[in-house]
Amino acid sequence: EPEYTDSAYWNMQCMNQDSLSEEQQDSCQAYADFIEQRNKELTVKLSELDSSKQGISATIDSYTAKSAEYSAQIDGLSSMMDDLNMQIGGANKQSDELLIQIQDSEEQIELEKAQIESLKQRMKNRMSANQGTMRLNQFLDVLMGAQSFSDFVRIAGGLSDIYEYDSTILEEMNESYAKLNEMQEELLSEQNDLKVVQMNLESGKSLLNAQQSALVASKDELSTLQLQYQEQLKTADSQTVQIIEEMNQNTAVLDNVKNSIALSYEKTKPKPT
Repeated sequence: EPEYTDSAYWNMQCMNQDSLSEEQQDSCQAYADFIEQRNKELTVKLSELDSSKQGISATIDSYTAKSAEYSAQIDGLSSMMDDLNMQIGGANKQSDELLIQIQDSEEQIELEKAQIESLKQRMKNRMSANQGTMRLNQFLDVLMGAQSFSDFVRIAGGLSDIYEYDSTILEEMNESYAKLNEMQEELLSEQNDLKVVQMNLESGKSLLNAQQSALVASKDELSTLQLQYQEQLKTADSQTVQIIEEMNQNTAVLDNVKNSIALSYEKTKPKPT
């Protein structure tokens, strides 16, 4: 006889029959026992599948929650990145303004230098003209050659005024030059400080980029795992449907086989005397 797994054979032999011999009744009863055992095994498998599906669903839910957490962190980092970009833009603008101020101060310093050198040269030329042609004695002769004391005072005072005026202007220009140098040093110091700020901002931006990239990668990995578990869940659902269908079919066959055995037994059982 074929194995009981050959359901086509046994269904044909044992279903819708009312004239089974005693030997056939025994064989069909064994087939019915096999079907009952198979349904018990399917019931256990169905329970295992249900437990597995619960675990898969819980895992998917945890991944969904984790993915939402990653999304929130990514959005937070994006907001921080936008803030950093604004700060970097402000620092760059400030740096450009400082550079313009430094260039302006350098131009003013060079102009002041030129004016100082021009004034110094003018004083040298005047001193050379007064002393180089007449020497000191001739210079004194000019003073002594005054026709009157008032001419003497006027000539001496004029020379003194010229020297004093030149000296005052030269001193003011030197002070202006010193202030410009001081201002330039301050601007350069501010520029160096700003460069440090810019470097820190760029470093912070790089760090945020790295963190965001890591979170995006983790989220993508979670999405891949979610898809895998969802496929597992679909497979488990499909297996559950198949098992239930098989159990329902087995139950219908079992009822039919038992009915055939019962009808055949009624025909074959000894009649009372």
